[in-house]
Parts: sequence; C-alpha cells; structure tokens
Amino acid sequence: MAKLEAIVARLPEAARVDIEAWGGEPTFRVNGKNFVFASPDATSLSVKLPKEEADAVVATDAHAEPTGYGLGRSGWISVSLPGRVSAARWREIEEDNALGNLRAAMQAVVDDGRLDAGLVDPFAHMLLAAVNELALLVARAEDTATAQRQAEVAVDELLTRLLPKRSGS
Repeated sequence: MAKLEAIVARLPEAARVDIEAWGGEPTFRVNGKNFVFASPDATSLSVKLPKEEADAVVATDAHAEPTGYGLGRSGWISVSLPGRVSAARWREIEEDNALGNLRAAMQAVVDDGRLDAGLVDPFAHMLLAAVNELALLVARAEDTATAQRQAEVAVDELLTRLLPKRSGS
C-alpha cells in the first residue's frame, strides 16, 4: 500500500478515501472522482484508464482483466498483484498506464526522421507530465467531454509544433 500511496501522492489534489461500507477498502480520487480502487493490502487494484489503453493492458498483461459489474466497458481494469510487488513490477504498472505508449509514439517519430533516437525517453517523460496535468484538468472540468476534446486538440497542437513534419513529407 505504501508504494501505491507514493505513486498517488505525486498527483496534485489526489486523496485516499477509505470506504467503510466496503470494509475500509481504500480508493484514490481527484476532486471526488475515483481513479483507483484497492484491496486493503494492495494486492489487487481496479484502475480507470482510457478505453483503448485499458484494452491494450488487458491484452498484454496476464494479471489484468476488465473490471466486473460492467465497469470494464468504461475502461476500468482489475490487476492482481500476488505477493510482495517488486519495484520493477510497480514501474511496469506505471508504464502500462501511459509511459510505454508514449515511448512507442516517440519511436514512431524517430522512425519518421523527426526526432533523434536518444530523445525518446526524455520526450516520453515530458509528455507524460503534460498528459497527467491534462487528465487533472479534464477531471476537474464541469463538462468533461468538452475538456477531453480540448485536451486532445492541445496535445496534437503541442506535438505538431514540437515535431513538425519534414518538408517534402
């Protein structure tokens, strides 16, 4: 649980809320919206992801499955973490969430000749920070659908300006 709390603590305005009606099960929220449900010992988690990312994690991680009660259709996945979880496994969970996808996207930009291969990791980490901030912006918005569309446009604009297409492409 300490490692999960440390990861969540890096997120601005995130808070732990234990649900007494569920036997004290911990949840983690931003502005009252759940994004993680955990067992008290953190050996199982349910995490809210964008639907496409949730599908990718379930397809590639033997310990992940769509969350029950129909929540899996909305991007919730459940991950079992049997026994003591190593630092490497925690990092893998974090990477499944976003960093791995950003690295892959940056590699595509390298393959297109628009970024030096040595900059894949720095760009992926930089973009992850920006995406995390946008996720908080969307979570706080009154109209989350509009905020999400605006966030997507902002990311596209940022990438277009940072990594313009080469002339003749």
